[in-house]
Amino acid sequence: MKKNSLIITIVIIAVLICAGGFLWYDGFWPVQGGGVSDVTTKGEKDVIKVTSPKVGVKVSSPVVITGTARGQWYFEASFPISVVDWDGKIIGQGIAQAQTDWATSSFVAFKAVIDFDTSQISNNYSNKGAIILKKDNPSGLPANDDSLEIPIIFK
Repeated sequence: MKKNSLIITIVIIAVLICAGGFLWYDGFWPVQGGGVSDVTTKGEKDVIKVTSPKVGVKVSSPVVITGTARGQWYFEASFPISVVDWDGKIIGQGIAQAQTDWATSSFVAFKAVIDFDTSQISNNYSNKGAIILKKDNPSGLPANDDSLEIPIIFK
């Protein structure tokens, strides 16, 4: 009887350790296609939504970025996007283009294809980086700036 309860106790402990390890791994180390989903802008909320790529996915060049943004994020149907390394060095830049009429306060679909060069990364000790989408701000006023940063992993 004691042997059976010892085996059951060991099995329960092993299951708890495995479950705890899985939860720790999933919460602290985003995996491809998953990870944290609550990326927000520095300024206004509910103004831009990125459908691809997801937070923490592995990307290669060129990266295709899609989503929707409210009309005020655009100027002349576009806004800038940068790809940066772990240190914030820009390794790729491009423009997101509205896919329909952008002169609205509603969400408008956008698409961008950005080439980047990971060989430009100095002290390549990390394969992590970010995609930064910037609200187009032709006024230049800091009060009108906003951005969204999406953490990524380079393949």
